[in-house]
Amino acid sequence: MYSVALIVQIHLQQNRSDLALKEVQTAKRWAQDSLLVNLAESWVGLRVGGEKYQSAFYVYEELAAAPSTSAPLSIVGQAVAEIHLGRLPEAEAALTAALEKYPEDAELIANSIVLNVLAGKPTEELESYSSHALLADIQEKSAFFDTAAAKYAPRVSS
Repeated sequence: MYSVALIVQIHLQQNRSDLALKEVQTAKRWAQDSLLVNLAESWVGLRVGGEKYQSAFYVYEELAAAPSTSAPLSIVGQAVAEIHLGRLPEAEAALTAALEKYPEDAELIANSIVLNVLAGKPTEELESYSSHALLADIQEKSAFFDTAAAKYAPRVSS
């Protein structure tokens, strides 16, 4: 079962949604009710798009609602599916509620920033988590860009 999920992830990383979908369809023949196979199918659905977004949303909604599987990543998956479906207020509600429960979760913070950018809302409050890996990476890359840009800046002699 775990090998199926790993193979699906590898195919998705290689941008081979077709092979990932084939792997999921094969696994569903012998493990149709497996939570892990359903989750892998949701990963593929979020990559493929279209009506698959709704199917992925249902899986993540079920995971987020059940106390035994409710975790920040389940809520992030649900919110990402909501974003793809164009339901930004619902995604915001899910992420806001999750941030109240898990205020330091890196995935929740990163996805909340993305949602705020998509919705045209300010991100300063979320960007105050300077220890967040995403924000530290952005700051580092911004500094690298500034250094590289300075090499090509026009030099004006007076």
